[in-house]
Amino acid sequence: MQKVDGVVKLLDSRFVGRGNLALIMERLPGPDLYDFISNLESAMDEDMAHSLFKQTLRIVIECYNLGIVHRDIKDENLVFDDTDHLKLIDFGCAAFYDHAVDGAFHVFAGTLAITPPEWFKERTYHAESYTVWQLGCLLFNMLCGDVPFKSDSETISGNIPWTRDVTDACRSLVEKCLKKTPTERPSLMQIWEHAWIRQTVLSNSHHD
Repeated sequence: MQKVDGVVKLLDSRFVGRGNLALIMERLPGPDLYDFISNLESAMDEDMAHSLFKQTLRIVIECYNLGIVHRDIKDENLVFDDTDHLKLIDFGCAAFYDHAVDGAFHVFAGTLAITPPEWFKERTYHAESYTVWQLGCLLFNMLCGDVPFKSDSETISGNIPWTRDVTDACRSLVEKCLKKTPTERPSLMQIWEHAWIRQTVLSNSHHD
């Protein structure tokens, strides 16, 4: 696989025991984003969320362009390296797919709390719209300290439980990513070109 900056490095692999494959990955100092958010004294400021989300988005787009869908993009799978930048880990749920086909997946992989409504209703999903939904959940989590939906019924309802004020551009991006109908969600490149992503961060963030 072509190297992607921002993805945890595979250093070695070997078979151990009775045919079990062990992967030796680089050690990251951390913390992971889950612990980072949990230890904040108040909600993450929007500038910091912008910086961390944009880092994540770039990594996800690079993987997607190589035909890889991670399928479990969440705070526990994003870890700070020794330069205070995020790296995406745990590709245990990842899958290869063909851009030309973008066929549907019919086998669950990932975390139920960040799974889009089409899985609960139809037991199917497509790579890009699935990824966009998970990115919407991640950005909401950064801003509000938790995932937006706690059950399949809440996910299907699509009512986003905002607990704080954010800029209109930021709110617009989250709500576009969490559209109940997958074809109404933006593409990854449309997210990259969204006004909130393209804006210049005014304040200096420690993790910028």
